[in-house]
Amino acid sequence: MNQDKLTITIDGQEKIYDVYYSFTCPQTNKGYIAYSEHQKDNDGNEIIMVSSYDPNISTMKLYPVTDPKEMELVQEVFEKIKSIA
Repeated sequence: MNQDKLTITIDGQEKIYDVYYSFTCPQTNKGYIAYSEHQKDNDGNEIIMVSSYDPNISTMKLYPVTDPKEMELVQEVFEKIKSIA
């Protein structure tokens, strides 16, 4: 993975996404990554996807973030990053 781009293969088709941020959380022992292909929702807001991954494995496999506490953690990190930028 390039640090600014993420390539995901879905059904044999490669899609390239821009990476907003990624971080590893010692409490959950997972890595998290936020990325987008700059599509907008019905309200005109950019759709940003978030996935988790195992930082201890060299081949990154993405998993959905379904736990509300994990999503809250990811949103807190995103808000901190936005306040710095």
